[in-house]
Amino acid sequence: MTSSDVYDIAIIGMGPVGAAAANLAGQAGLRTLVIERGDAPYRQPRAIVFDAEVMRIFASVGLAECIAAVTRPLGGAVYLGADLQPIRKFRAPPPVDPLAWHPSNLFYQPQLEALLRDGLDRFAYVDVRTGHDVVTVEDGAIRMRGPDGDEATAHARFILACDGASSTVRKALAIPLDDIDLSNGAVEFIAGSHRWGVNYRPTPFRKGHEAKFTSSALQPLPDIDADRGKFDIRSWTMEPGDCLVFHAMIVHGAPGNDTPGNRRRGLSLRYTGDDARYDPRPGTFQFPHKPDLQPGAPMTCDLFPRVWPRR
Repeated sequence: MTSSDVYDIAIIGMGPVGAAAANLAGQAGLRTLVIERGDAPYRQPRAIVFDAEVMRIFASVGLAECIAAVTRPLGGAVYLGADLQPIRKFRAPPPVDPLAWHPSNLFYQPQLEALLRDGLDRFAYVDVRTGHDVVTVEDGAIRMRGPDGDEATAHARFILACDGASSTVRKALAIPLDDIDLSNGAVEFIAGSHRWGVNYRPTPFRKGHEAKFTSSALQPLPDIDADRGKFDIRSWTMEPGDCLVFHAMIVHGAPGNDTPGNRRRGLSLRYTGDDARYDPRPGTFQFPHKPDLQPGAPMTCDLFPRVWPRR
């Protein structure tokens, strides 16, 4: 292996998520490897709509205009059940400003993927390898097999798995995941609660553990279950490959698993900005492993590696 074989980041999978991430990495000047099994975008569309936040991401990498030219605003939709009767109606709100992107945009996925892939031609440090299958992933080493059957190994400081529900990376790393709904403990959220301006005391649901947090100076959480109709409670069913991203301050919790034999396994990650500081105050949840940090120090240590530098 030579130094040229080492990348800042490797992105496995070049669907819309992987291709968008590769554009972001290329714009940041990161030496990037993109590995994709197919030679061309998959012909059948799976996703059909993205929101204004996604369009702002495309704008940040200079692709909004060409993508906007092949999308159109979606005013709403009616979802039909197996009996062809409506089960849900969706109406998109108008843009918040005449210059804002539309909240709901209809697109054709193969066309979007092609535009995102074309955008990668602008970056000299983005190495795209199509027709390659990932064989193993271990300690930053990625062994891949090309279309001719030859194998090669590349190394990356970080690996981003964008290879979907049947993720090769997830299987290689032996990360167990399960289908999740309310019956086996899907997480529920109170919409907008991160804007309440209140820091609530952690509230464990396991009996006998509440004593750990009685010394907390934070405000006790109200009894949500006593009046659920008062709150806008939302949850989503999930399957392996799905990713749920939410603000750390939103009020959230999960019921118990009421389905014998049906496990609930997932991977939970916490990301912070560079303005976050370590604050091990009494009466709050503590990390399983104590970080090598002093109170008030930036969250930078082996337990909290830096994943994306701000330039």
